[in-house]
Order: sequence, then C-alpha cells, then structure tokens
Amino acid sequence: MENQLVLKSNIFLTNFVSILMTLQLGFGFLSLTSLITISTGAFLQLVVFLFLYVFSILFDEKIPYWDVVFAGATVVTVAINNSPEMVSLFVFSMIMSVFWKLSPVLNIPLLLKRYFVAGIFIFVIVVFSSVVFGFNNNVISMWRIDGLINRQSLGFSNPNATLISLVAPIFSGIGYFVYKQSRIGLLGLLIIVLFVFEKTQSRTSSLVIVSIIVAMFITLKNGLKPVNRFLKGITLVIPLLFLVFSMWLMFKNPVCFNTYLSGRPNLYHSFYQQYGIHLVGQSELENAMFDNSYLQALLSKGLLFLVLFLFINIRNIYIVRRIPLVAWMLFCGFFALGVTETVLQHFEIYVSIIMVVFLMNGAKSE
Repeated sequence: MENQLVLKSNIFLTNFVSILMTLQLGFGFLSLTSLITISTGAFLQLVVFLFLYVFSILFDEKIPYWDVVFAGATVVTVAINNSPEMVSLFVFSMIMSVFWKLSPVLNIPLLLKRYFVAGIFIFVIVVFSSVVFGFNNNVISMWRIDGLINRQSLGFSNPNATLISLVAPIFSGIGYFVYKQSRIGLLGLLIIVLFVFEKTQSRTSSLVIVSIIVAMFITLKNGLKPVNRFLKGITLVIPLLFLVFSMWLMFKNPVCFNTYLSGRPNLYHSFYQQYGIHLVGQSELENAMFDNSYLQALLSKGLLFLVLFLFINIRNIYIVRRIPLVAWMLFCGFFALGVTETVLQHFEIYVSIIMVVFLMNGAKSE
C-alpha cells in the first residue's frame, strides 16, 4: 500500500513538472517566432520557474545556502544596473535547485521524452503555419565565401532562430535516446537537424549538434557512465576558454575568422571600440546583433553580470558528483554554441541539459 502511494506521488509530481516544463518551452518558442518579445518570453519563463522553485522548497522544506547568496548577488546586480531583466541570473540557480531536490522522485526519462515530443510538435506547427499560411515565411539572401545562399526562416523570426528553437527538444531527445540505447532514435534526430540545416544554412549550430549526435551514436554504450575528474574539469573551464576566444576575436578582429564567421568579428570589434567594456551594462547594446553570448553579456550587460553568470553556471556543474557522458557532451555543446549564437540565456535549453544531468538519479519507471 505504501509503495503504491509513493508510485502515485511520483507520477503526480512527474506530470506536474512536465506540464510546467512544456509551458515554459512554449514561451521560448513564442519569443523565437516574435509573437511575443524576447523579454516577455523570458519573464513568463521566470514566472514558471519561480512557481516550481517555491513548490520545491515547500516539498523539501529547505532553502539552499547558495541560493540565498545568488539571490542577494542578483538583487545587487539588478540594482546597480537598474535593469529588472537581469533577474534572469537567478533562474539558472533555481533550475538546478529544483531538479536537485525533486529528481529522486521524478521520472526523468519520461520528462525528457515529453519535452522532446512537445518541442518537435510545436516546431512542426510553426513550420506548417509558415508553409501553408505564409507566417514568417522569409527568405534571406546573403553572400558566403564561395557564393550567394538563400536561408529560410520557416516561421521563426530569422533562420538562426529556427535552429535555436530545435536545440532544447533535440538535446532532450539525445538524452532520452541514449537512456533507451536507441541508435535509430539518434539517427532520427540527425535527419531532423540536417533537414533544418538544408533550409536555414545555420552552419555552426548545426555542426555542434550533429557532432554531439554522431559522438553519442559511436559511444552509445558509455553514454550514461559518469565522466572522470579530468573531463569534468574541462567542463568547468570550457566556458572561460570560449570567453577568452570570443574576446580575442573582438580585440584582434582576424581576417580569416571574419571570412568564416560572416563578418562577426568585425562587428564585435566595432562595438568594442565604440562602447568599451564596463562594470555595468549599456542599454544601447541590448538589442544589438552580437551572435555571441559571451560578448553580448560582457558589452551589453556588463562585467559584473558576466562574472556572476559564469560563476553560477560553473558552480552548478561543480556540485554534481557524477555527470553522465551524454550530459557532459551537451554542456560542451551548449557553451560552444555561445560563441556564434546568443543561446546561453535560453532557459528552455538549459533545462534540457539539467534534466539529462539527473537522468540516473530519478525515480525511473520508463
């Protein structure tokens, strides 16, 4: 009888969290289609996570010490910058705390499966609306190295946003199919990504995602095994290495990378010369087209925001004792995407990775 009650409780909690995760994923999609603004989408996601965070505190009856520290640091950052949007910093700490507390009683594989299915379903609806009704059916022509290319937006605000919208469901799909040891599932994900790449020509994002899928296809049997200390150490420093590389692009403005990155380093260099680096954010750059998460945070939100952002994310990795290989790959891919896309503050992507982190800690019945 007691076991049945526990099982029912686990099912209820999994369904409850699944609904909220799907809801915030939907808000992320809405912002990428420009039906709502990015700031509105982030605020609605914040509300969802705050509700879930309060629930997890009531469930566990404890408030983690580090959450109090990060909440205080976030308040100070918001006050200094006079920017309520920077409260997003604390969301990353909330996400980790929620799954840290609830993962032992959640069916994580089922959450990943639903997150993947919901994301692909929403994506298909957006693409269908674009093809049939002409919604955001934009084609952008641009010159790349050896000729003119056409890039389709497929219902999203721009071709890059189309690929970004797929990252969260694809990441959760990778975690789920690795758990199920399904190479067929991984091949299905590969086909989806290659199809979208053919339409959008989003090179870097596609390359990162395809690399992860291929790597997990090859190392499938070891996908759920925890990485050693050396690899975990790489995960801790890799965002710092990508930050240094991004700053090198900004300072040096190398011709060779300008060619392959469609002139982005030249744009970074121009922003740096005009605005410089400051402790606090610069509102003039909030809507600037960076296509680099690290430099966007550094120049538009300020050094204080960037340092706290990196510290929270590195700490979230550090406190996890056993990180599965698949989660390690997703973290590396996530930070790599930050070099050419403004993805590091997309909560829906971060959630998909954190769920995979706790894949082996949940109350699994899948």
